[in-house]
Amino acid sequence: LHNTRSLPANIITIAAQQSGVIGSKLGGDSISKCASMLKDWYASKGYVLSTVVGATLSTDGTAELIVDEPILNKEPVAITFAKEMVIDDKTNTTMTFRKYKETYLSNGRTKNKAIQK
Repeated sequence: LHNTRSLPANIITIAAQQSGVIGSKLGGDSISKCASMLKDWYASKGYVLSTVVGATLSTDGTAELIVDEPILNKEPVAITFAKEMVIDDKTNTTMTFRKYKETYLSNGRTKNKAIQK
């Protein structure tokens, strides 16, 4: 099994035994059943983005499952909702269009040109 960080070894062993990957003749059906059991484990633990993305069965009797476990940032992303936002050229920060008009357009600075852009 490649690329796994969250899937415990005992869960892999149990899935392999119950699906017939271990202890039986290796076949496509048993590999598919094992992959399905691992997908179900991910879902039951809340790993909604993690899944089995591939499986191969070689002629020497070994099976290889490939999983995808995306790594997410621990800090949430800050999202600001607004109808209109302007990036201030001087401070490189965002401001509402109302604040932009109050700061720049009321001082006589290129009122029409700023709005047209």
